[in-house]
Amino acid sequence: MHNLSGVFLKVEESIVQDGKTLYCFSVIYPKKTRYYYVENKEEYSKWMQIIQKATGYSSLTDIYEVKVNKFFLSF
Repeated sequence: MHNLSGVFLKVEESIVQDGKTLYCFSVIYPKKTRYYYVENKEEYSKWMQIIQKATGYSSLTDIYEVKVNKFFLSF
């Protein structure tokens, strides 16, 4: 059993092996990465949704926009 706190979920490129498309995602733990492959696109989507929900959805590829509001104090 693995603890999912502090892990990241990453979408990997799908591969074709023996004529079958394998959809891949990785779960990145602090000290290791595990790769998971599924043959069915719907099953892949379900796994992604469930793991995203369980981890609070943290992705290494998310882009955040940070805005800084400038204000001045006058005395």
